Amino acid sequence: MNKHKFELDDDVLLKKVYVYSMVDHPEFIVLVNKRSNQIVGMSLLNDDSLQTNYGWKIGDDISKVKASLNANYREKSLHNGFKSLIFIDKKHKIKLFVVHKNNKIKKIEIHNK
Repeated sequence: MNKHKFELDDDVLLKKVYVYSMVDHPEFIVLVNKRSNQIVGMSLLNDDSLQTNYGWKIGDDISKVKASLNANYREKSLHNGFKSLIFIDKKHKIKLFVVHKNNKIKKIEIHNK
């Protein structure tokens, strides 16, 4: 991780991870394990200028995600009309969460499994 492009968020204190946000895109958050110094999670919300390698971005229709993942996901209802599309990649040991409401992507998260 290029530490010149990220800054440590001192307002968030977690036991096992440091929280960094990207300087140019503060809504892009990276979680780093304190012991191993490895990235263990990333989260993007409210910033439609960044996109995934699949071409999804905040505000896109959830059908783009569903088409990319085929049927290899499950969907879970959350509170206040939000839903989460969950994809588990067993080979790479990661979980992908795409939170959406009214068929629009609101948040994209990826974590080590």
